[in-house]
Amino acid sequence: MVPALSFASMVAFFPAAYAGPQEASAHVSPSTAAPAVLASASVDATAASHCARAGELMGSNCSYTTGMMARRVLEEGQDWSFIGQLTGGANNLVSMVAAPYTASEGVHVIANELVELMAVEGHTAARLSLAGKLLEVDGVRYVVLTSFKVINA
Repeated sequence: MVPALSFASMVAFFPAAYAGPQEASAHVSPSTAAPAVLASASVDATAASHCARAGELMGSNCSYTTGMMARRVLEEGQDWSFIGQLTGGANNLVSMVAAPYTASEGVHVIANELVELMAVEGHTAARLSLAGKLLEVDGVRYVVLTSFKVINA
């Protein structure tokens, strides 16, 4: 299970917000500022292979099949990264693998514990930096997330 962000980790993401007032000349204009990381989480391969428990993410799909495909993608897949927004998918793949979101055209995101954490915290509609493993099986491209960052562009 991925722990929630603590106050100490939030201070690490937003050190300027806790440093007190600053003079106007010390502020960076929004157009030149780098994107801020609002939340971040990563998991190891074992946790990434655990399928989500939430019914809305699993739908009518099989948790056993989802977990087995996640393990296969992690073992055989190639490194993958993506920056953008997730799109809600139909979650009705013939393979019965739960994939409630797509990261880009034709890339199905397997519902694992990290996806469940994103959904619980309300980050699925945000701009994200995602990393994981990608594998194509029978013409379907599956991805298992191993980390995500919510960014503010």
